[in-house]
Amino acid sequence: MQVLGSMYAVITACNTFGIALMRVDMSARIAVILIVFVTLTGCRSDSAKSEVSSKAVATPVESEAADDPATTEADSSQPTSGIAPDDLLRVCCRFEGEEILPFYECASEGCRPGGFEPELVEALAEKLNVEWKWVELDGNVEDPRLTLLEVGDADISVMLITVTEERAERVRFTDTYLDTGLGVLVRSDDEIQGPDDMAGRKVFVVPGTTPARWLSTEQPKALAVQELTRPYRGPVTLVDMLLDGEIDAYINDWRHISYVSERYDGVTILDDVLVEEELAIAVSPHAEHWKTRLNTALRVLEDGGDLPELRERWFEQELLGAQEGE
Repeated sequence: MQVLGSMYAVITACNTFGIALMRVDMSARIAVILIVFVTLTGCRSDSAKSEVSSKAVATPVESEAADDPATTEADSSQPTSGIAPDDLLRVCCRFEGEEILPFYECASEGCRPGGFEPELVEALAEKLNVEWKWVELDGNVEDPRLTLLEVGDADISVMLITVTEERAERVRFTDTYLDTGLGVLVRSDDEIQGPDDMAGRKVFVVPGTTPARWLSTEQPKALAVQELTRPYRGPVTLVDMLLDGEIDAYINDWRHISYVSERYDGVTILDDVLVEEELAIAVSPHAEHWKTRLNTALRVLEDGGDLPELRERWFEQELLGAQEGE
């Protein structure tokens, strides 16, 4: 059809120049006809190519999706715009045999972690609409909760991590999910009534934690004990060490210490909180995009009442006042 159209155009052109053509010989006429034919055919071919190219550029898939209200309206109930359903969140919150209730418990091999923080992780993952998995802690490194994030083996860590300036240089922190503080567990009949009574006494603290730092800076005359004298079996291990006189005090999170004091005889918690602290989710510097998403999900849980309900269910007691001046 294109050739016939071109021939028609040639004939039309020939009619236009009919008089001139009649005045030249036959060979000249043929030459003129061929020149006109080639010229018109080439112009039509270029025009067809231009038309196809413009159509390809003018109808991208994105423009069709953008014009569809169903695909452009954001769902205000979902705080995770831009998160693909197949995203995987690697959570450092698993250490077999550990028990720091009411925050965390994983008492046996292959256990499913339980407690306030594992339930918080599950609630966040549900709001984010992402898959997630526990990452095992490596007990052979100091403070593996942060080390695994630094080397990129986990995306976040949720296990009683206090926000400090030193830690903020190593990892990123989300907004606070719980206000807490440090407490002290002692024997019920012991003479230790406050921090000043710790001088010369054996005080157990976990290496690399805020209790260890507090003891070294606020009570340098206390004798810091950072190794267990028997196999770890949960809080009962520290209680037995206290009752047997191997240590005189044990410093850890106030809510954990309160939980232990209520469940074991012969030990008690000192009245005042040593210092107030804030707990937040630590985020790997290799996965900083999770920080914004988690903060959004935390706000949704807080505003919707889910997070306050979770706190109330696991923490029945209110935090006591901190020492004056701290």
